[in-house]
Amino acid sequence: MTWAIELDAADAPACGPLRDEPGIEACVVAGRLWLRGEIIDEALAGRLRKLPARGRYRAGTDGALVAEGARVPLGRLPGGTWLALRSWLPVEPPPVRSCGGAAGIDRVGLTLARSGAPREANLLEVPFGVWRAHAEVAPVIRLARWSFAVGDGGATLVRGAPLPAIPGRRLVEEEGVAVSAGLTWFPAVSPAVIRALVGAVGDALVVLSAAPDSKALRGTIVAGDSFVRAGRSAVRLTAQAIGGQTP
Repeated sequence: MTWAIELDAADAPACGPLRDEPGIEACVVAGRLWLRGEIIDEALAGRLRKLPARGRYRAGTDGALVAEGARVPLGRLPGGTWLALRSWLPVEPPPVRSCGGAAGIDRVGLTLARSGAPREANLLEVPFGVWRAHAEVAPVIRLARWSFAVGDGGATLVRGAPLPAIPGRRLVEEEGVAVSAGLTWFPAVSPAVIRALVGAVGDALVVLSAAPDSKALRGTIVAGDSFVRAGRSAVRLTAQAIGGQTP
């Protein structure tokens, strides 16, 4: 007899202590995280009891689900992609900013889709030269609304709302995960699940984009302390640091 547990996908981090348990598989469908396994002993049963489960079940060989304490089946195990929990849930954050999150995201079948509801962009990706030119002429009171971070090659993220009226890629950030304005991810798992999959911790930002020549998503992690308060002196000092220019 197979055991199965249903959780909110946002509670994926709670499964960390089970990562190295043999035989446990995971599947995400419609915002729910499912776990299943064949073997259960007293120690494992105790750990499973600590999970914030929405439902606990027995599953027959045909996938029929019987809730704990009941006799009549009430549904079936989801038919999505099941993977070993240890391969689905990373053990630690990846060591590089342009992280290995594309594989982790692809494993649960996340894709980009058109968003059904318009949302105000609060993050802008722009070349540093464009940002610097704007910062030199923008009123100080407007600069105070923003913070910025500069990555490899001068790619710059400007954070805040409303954003500066300069050309660039506009994104919507929600709970530490950002995606191009007008798009969202599907299935609609919580940002916490995506952050767990790519290994983002603390106040790090995850920027999602489509991987080149692939249906997979790429997650780029930007450390929270990479962002500094916008100001003309900060922008000039950044220009000096990345290009040897005189501030």
